[in-house]
Amino acid sequence: SQMRDEFVMEALVLHEKMGVLVHSLLASELWRTHVYPRLRDEAAERDGVRLYQALYHEAVLANLLEVTLFHRQACEACGD
Repeated sequence: SQMRDEFVMEALVLHEKMGVLVHSLLASELWRTHVYPRLRDEAAERDGVRLYQALYHEAVLANLLEVTLFHRQACEACGD
């Protein structure tokens, strides 16, 4: 059996940041579906790295939530 520290998940729950993560992920998804298509062609020519970072940010948030929501206390901290 491996010893595992869940300090990131515990800190997010302790400091009541689970709701912030969910809100950020939803905002990022809205940006991707409504704003990104309007900027994609024009901004990709000038500054594709910034667009990539915004999309990568959404992926990181989704992964962080996936990992933390594996634990019951993180799910309970999200509420409704």
